[in-house]
Amino acid sequence: MARYRDPSSIERPQAFRRKVDAERYLADQEASKARGDWIDPALGHIPLKDFYAAWRARADRLSPTTLDKYDRAWRLDMAPPTRSSCAA
Repeated sequence: MARYRDPSSIERPQAFRRKVDAERYLADQEASKARGDWIDPALGHIPLKDFYAAWRARADRLSPTTLDKYDRAWRLDMAPPTRSSCAA
């Protein structure tokens, strides 16, 4: 078990099978904090569709053509299927 404190002093545990893996993980977490680019692992627990919706709402500086391409790629390649798009 590896334990570290995040930048807000909350203790974060992480289980590993091997001691060497735990040590590498702790070293990586400490290095990330020192560089200022540490990311809270809990932030990765957002559904992709919610992430895209939030990103899309902030993408106003992109051209309409680019946004259309991204929306089409999202709809055709990444978005979860809806009932209306599934074959009966």
